[in-house]
Amino acid sequence: VTETLLINDIPDRIRAMCREAGIASKSILVQIARAGNEKAMEEALRRLAKGDLTREQLRKETRHEPKKAGRPKNFTVQPEFDVPQAEGRAARDHRRAARIDPPARNGSEMKKATLALTAVMFLAASAAIAADVPAISAKKRETIRTLLDVMGVQRLADAMIDQMFDQFAKNAPSVPLNAWNRLRKRMKGAELIELMTPIYDKYYTQEDLEAMIRFYRSPVGQKVVKTLPDVSREGFQVGQQWGRRKGEEVMKELRSEGLLK
Repeated sequence: VTETLLINDIPDRIRAMCREAGIASKSILVQIARAGNEKAMEEALRRLAKGDLTREQLRKETRHEPKKAGRPKNFTVQPEFDVPQAEGRAARDHRRAARIDPPARNGSEMKKATLALTAVMFLAASAAIAADVPAISAKKRETIRTLLDVMGVQRLADAMIDQMFDQFAKNAPSVPLNAWNRLRKRMKGAELIELMTPIYDKYYTQEDLEAMIRFYRSPVGQKVVKTLPDVSREGFQVGQQWGRRKGEEVMKELRSEGLLK
């Protein structure tokens, strides 16, 4: 998610230059975003396009010194504004509790939202496997976009992002709503389409894509698109229950054999 936010902050002009240069690898886009300001991003992009800079060199130039490992901290959301200093003890305790120890039910709901988003973003992250993404013909690129649109990928991504931010807002009530809205606008489901395009180009031919479009435009295909979120959610719940039950059986057997205390 952090890398996606970084990429979303790349100015439109730099994005257009990346497309013209045939740069679509997520890992490279992240390093360009880490270059800093727009001028630095443009300079890094020009050097990459000319071959004066490799991806590894760019990573070294934009690398920050890692912080020393310490004791893991609980999830917190830091508001991007000044918190008033004068507040009552009860209000302060309530704010801390909302940050550090959210209600169990909210935590569970948030895990589901985050897992759902992670499943979609995992597909996008696969685009970073290849360092150099070959140029995609305009016809095939448009066919891929049509397929992903028919499959409702962007709508699904936007819906999951909305769900995730709704849960964030519930778990961190001290953060103003306008701050969440501002951060939400940076995450766009349309970016997922751009990131997934090289993946579909890699694994499917033009004929494959056209056949898939015909299927998803059929009544059965549209039913798959509409029901897939529910099927995935219920399948995830069943998988959780099955995994928990099997885990308990394994642990019980190991204890009965004296192999585990």
